[in-house]
Amino acid sequence: MKSSELKDFKSFEKIPQEVDQIKQYQRINNLEIHGIPETKNEQLLELVVKLAKDLDVTLNKENIDVVHRLPTSKVEMPKPILIKFCQRWKKNEILSEC
Repeated sequence: MKSSELKDFKSFEKIPQEVDQIKQYQRINNLEIHGIPETKNEQLLELVVKLAKDLDVTLNKENIDVVHRLPTSKVEMPKPILIKFCQRWKKNEILSEC
């Protein structure tokens, strides 16, 4: 194998690690909440705002990019709630109150 081919091969070996790092960075504003019972026609955005209020944290709908339940294979457990915040500091503010 030529030196340039070996160099290219080593570059390709780094790709999965770099992809993992990018995926992890994309999730930096996410927060998962477990153990909240599911209800019919639940309004998760309103639920999350209320939970923040219970923690004495002001949270507006504008602070949240998306909120939804995650699929799970554990039928007996409620599905976790995923919250993707617009700002990392807001997620950290909530975590500091838990």
